[in-house]
Amino acid sequence: MNFMKSICENAVTEHSVTFYVDYLCVSTKHLTRLTKETFKQTPHEMICKEIIYHALDMLDNHEISIRQISEELNFVDMASFSKFFKKQPFDYCFGFAVPH
Repeated sequence: MNFMKSICENAVTEHSVTFYVDYLCVSTKHLTRLTKETFKQTPHEMICKEIIYHALDMLDNHEISIRQISEELNFVDMASFSKFFKKQPFDYCFGFAVPH
């Protein structure tokens, strides 16, 4: 699915479903229907998972600060990244804590 490829290529810098809808030239309704049927997730959930996977990978490197990670993942500031990270489901964030 082109959506998966576009997430892999752009999730670090593009966090909004609107970007992917425009990029793929489909409606939000259509993309949501397809992702729910195929992956049992909304486009937003899939984008968030990709961002978290990148974040977890970077968090494994203890030489990179939270500030650097938040900048690299295109968050406005460290607080925005921390808030985003804390909202994510526990199952794939297990063992990681974002300092305040």
